[in-house]
Amino acid sequence: MSPMRIILAGTLLGLTAAAGAAELETVKVAPRGDRATVPIGATVAPHKAVTLTAQLPGRVVEIAGEEGDRFEEGETIVSLDKDKLLAEQRAARAQLEDARATLANAGVQYRRELASPSDLAQGTPGGMGLPGMFDQMFTQPMQGMMGMQNPQMNRWSNVHGRQTAIAQARSAIQTAHSKLEEVAAKLRDAESIAPFDGVLLRKWVEQGDPVQPGEPMVEFADTSRLQVRADVPAELVTGIDEGQRLHARLRRGGPLVRVEVSRVFPSADPNRHTVPVEADLLEETGASPGQYAELWVPEQRRDVAGPYAVVQKSAVVRRHGLDMVFLVNADGVSELRAVRLGEALGPERVVVLSGLTGGETVVAEPPPGLTAGTPIDSASDDAGAPP
Repeated sequence: MSPMRIILAGTLLGLTAAAGAAELETVKVAPRGDRATVPIGATVAPHKAVTLTAQLPGRVVEIAGEEGDRFEEGETIVSLDKDKLLAEQRAARAQLEDARATLANAGVQYRRELASPSDLAQGTPGGMGLPGMFDQMFTQPMQGMMGMQNPQMNRWSNVHGRQTAIAQARSAIQTAHSKLEEVAAKLRDAESIAPFDGVLLRKWVEQGDPVQPGEPMVEFADTSRLQVRADVPAELVTGIDEGQRLHARLRRGGPLVRVEVSRVFPSADPNRHTVPVEADLLEETGASPGQYAELWVPEQRRDVAGPYAVVQKSAVVRRHGLDMVFLVNADGVSELRAVRLGEALGPERVVVLSGLTGGETVVAEPPPGLTAGTPIDSASDDAGAPP
């Protein structure tokens, strides 16, 4: 780069002619060919995180660790009181044994009914049983012939009653099994299990606290993989695709790190008009979940040419709460131009999203007393773009 020397009038900065003229460097604004990016406020988050909530009412009897402790998949993190559930389990087992005994007895009675019909045995006296035999051989047949009773119907009714008793006993066994399964499910819900290898991030309850269903107890996450989550304005999401490589800044003044977009949510927030975007960190950064970050997203789509420019950071001054540069116009007079800045390109250059298009001449390091409308006598050296 061959900076152009500019000689300001002797009155600039209160300099007198005897003191000599001030000399300032100017540079040409360099156009930028690829897309510019803008920072969006984001948060560092674990790749996988869950909030373990209470599934049934109870009292916390154990929390297996503190914040920062690691757990392997399948380990118990929080346990609730199980005394009442264990009592219900014992009662359900007793009901199951009673139903099984009832089924065995109903089976025996059914087989006895087939072998020795109860309607024939009823009313048969002891001894020789001549009255009963006379009743079976003469009285009952005569009653059947006269329509007073139906022996076949009586026998069918007795057999059906025994079959019904067997079905009821089997139904009682199924009910007892269902009760046992219900209690077993509640016993499982009484323990919060680590769904994957991870770290306990936060506790909302302590040992002895009563909890109700749906109440959060602990936050558990896999911190081996981190990502950046940002709510991106809807008009900028069109320039983001899953698998796309972007950059993020994890601390103020820190370097940009690489990230890869892993998920772009399909809908926008109806109130804020933003779309959540998640991007995985591709390198070890030492970041912690929950810390502030910036996700640098494309200003526009690839197929739209943008008049973005690049200037030296030293050329930008802060006036009236705005970022501005001193532009040297064709008449050799300084103009104060407001600009909107984008991403930093290293420690010396910055992208200008609006205000400059590239090719203009700006003062490289404006002194504090420089104002707009100052006549500038430039040297004949041509200005080059910043390196």
